[in-house]
Amino acid sequence: MVAHKNGPPRLCSFGGCMAIHQAKSFCQRHYLKLLRYGTPFGGRPHYLSDIDHFMSKVEKTDSCWLWKGTIDRKGYGQYTIPRSGGKKVGAHRYAYQIFKGMIPQGREPDHLCRVRHCCNPEHLEAVTRSENLRRGLVGHKIAEIQRLKTHCPQRHLYDDTNTYRNPDGKRVCRQCAREHGRVYDRTKRKSNRQAKADASAGRTSPSC
Repeated sequence: MVAHKNGPPRLCSFGGCMAIHQAKSFCQRHYLKLLRYGTPFGGRPHYLSDIDHFMSKVEKTDSCWLWKGTIDRKGYGQYTIPRSGGKKVGAHRYAYQIFKGMIPQGREPDHLCRVRHCCNPEHLEAVTRSENLRRGLVGHKIAEIQRLKTHCPQRHLYDDTNTYRNPDGKRVCRQCAREHGRVYDRTKRKSNRQAKADASAGRTSPSC
C-alpha cells in the first residue's frame, strides 16, 4: 500500500476507481491493463476503429507488414476480433478480408513473400489448398521426396521407357497404367455381362 506520510492513502487516478494506488498513478487492476493494452481502459481503446485496432498490432517495413501480436506455433499471426467474444482468426486472413474483400469459397490466402506473419494484403493471393501446399515448404519437401524415388510403389523402374508425366507434371509408371487399364476393362466387361443377364432374366420371367 502506498500512502502519504501525513495523509490518507493515494487512490487510483482512473475516474471513479477508489482502489489504492500501486504504480504509475493507477491501482493494480488498471496498471496491469495499461501494461497489457497500452490504456487503463483495457481491451480495445474505445476511440479506435476496427482497422486502426488491427493496424496498431502491425509493424510496416519496406515490404512486409509484420504482425506484432500473438504468433502461433506454425509462425502465423493470431488476431482476436473485437466484440466477437474472443474469436481468433489468422491475422493474414483478417487483413485480406478488410483490405481486399471476402476470401472466395474453396480458396485461402497464400503468402507470396513466404513470411508467415506478414499481413501486407499485396503479399496475399487467394489460391486453392493444393496450390498453397505446392508453393509452400510442405510442397517443396514432398516434391523433393518424389524426385528421389527411383521406382514406383510396385517396384517398377522409373526410366525414360517406363515413365511419362500427366498434365499435373507427376510421373506415371507405364506398366502400372497398363495393368490398371486391363483391370478396368475386365471389370467393365463383367459388369456389362451381368447387366445383360439381369435384363434377359427380366424379359423371360413369368408375369404374376
